[in-house]
Amino acid sequence: LMALVLASHGELSLTLALNWWLNDTLNPGLLIIPTCAWLFFTNRQPLQRVSPVWPGLLLFIASGVLILLGQQTHTQAVAEIGLLASLLLIPIALYGWQFLRSYWFVFAFALFAFPVWSVITPYAQLLTTYATVTLLGLTSLPIYAEGFSIQIPAGTFLVEEGCSGMRYLISALAIGSLYVYLSAGRWPVKLGMFLLLAALAVFGNWIRILIVIAIANFWGITHPMVDDHATLGWIIFAVLLLAWFVLGSRVLPTAAAGAARRVKLTSLVHGHQYSIAVLLLLVVTVALPAASNKLLAEPQFH
Repeated sequence: LMALVLASHGELSLTLALNWWLNDTLNPGLLIIPTCAWLFFTNRQPLQRVSPVWPGLLLFIASGVLILLGQQTHTQAVAEIGLLASLLLIPIALYGWQFLRSYWFVFAFALFAFPVWSVITPYAQLLTTYATVTLLGLTSLPIYAEGFSIQIPAGTFLVEEGCSGMRYLISALAIGSLYVYLSAGRWPVKLGMFLLLAALAVFGNWIRILIVIAIANFWGITHPMVDDHATLGWIIFAVLLLAWFVLGSRVLPTAAAGAARRVKLTSLVHGHQYSIAVLLLLVVTVALPAASNKLLAEPQFH
């Protein structure tokens, strides 16, 4: 069914994959979905008799309508959110709420792949600009800041979306949540480690910008490191991440202790209910893309 949903919305699926590949902020999505599959298959047991839930089917229909709405209004992010939501709702509709409770982290982890992070990107840009200007103010370097622009004698820097640090923050949130979930230990310690990695990701981005500005001030704005500042950011993030892992190995028991989780579903099922649920999912999966294509093909009159 998931493959059928992706095939029915082939162009949208391809666009989403390209966004994950080309958009720096959405790059983690390339690893989030395979990780979700790994989490499911390494923690699964043969399913016993399960029961479909009709509210799940209604939510699946709603996600299909969301895809249709996004395509009709040419709002790509809305259509992509609807597509990802429909994929997550298929197993819930077929296997019930107990399946969701058993695999809650897999569903929660998949949210990191949703293209919703652009909503907070401007705030991250604002915070990054303010922090950079504040830290530069502690030095003797003359600066002039206006909006997202920072001017020094060597040239002008613009804190764009890619400089907001969202790529590092999303990666940190995904890695941190996965690590603490698979680890044993007390939840207050886990939460502290999770928040620490998020803070390190934000702080590392500030350090990256400061280093780039310092290089431009001493060796000129045409220095290769100024142009390739994204690589510098990942190097800083990797160093901080390594230090975080070392700390995590000391304050949290080995992740292997939590990796042995297994689930067991015990819901009863009636065969005709399951068959009807599968049939309805198939109908919705095929009908909504067809309706969308028909509406898009109709001539628009102004």
